[in-house]
Amino acid sequence: ERLVGPTSQPQGLNVHSSQFVSAGGAAWKYRIVLTQNLNRGTVSSGRMRFLVEGVRDGRLARVDWTQLHQNPAAPEQPYSFRYFQELEGSVMLPEGFVPQRVRVSLLGGDVAVERDFDWQTART
Repeated sequence: ERLVGPTSQPQGLNVHSSQFVSAGGAAWKYRIVLTQNLNRGTVSSGRMRFLVEGVRDGRLARVDWTQLHQNPAAPEQPYSFRYFQELEGSVMLPEGFVPQRVRVSLLGGDVAVERDFDWQTART
């Protein structure tokens, strides 16, 4: 109710939050929360992916969705919801990579949304 309750500001498709929890070693579990309350009752559907930006060997680097899943054919994660949805999964960061920022991308119908999160606030 706090995400889409009667006192919240109307907002279209949005990445509300991202959370990453260490699963040991280079493995991380993630939870991405998507919301929309602008078109109440309308189903938002599409695909989600993210990349992680950081430093590796003293240079700026990006680790994209397929690298995070260690699979060049890794499909984007589908979503379909009315008010909110939690997407969960796990990924692997490369050895020696120091994450700094997460960029979550949503592509649904004629809507594209990107939102960046600082790794320190996304990591728990």
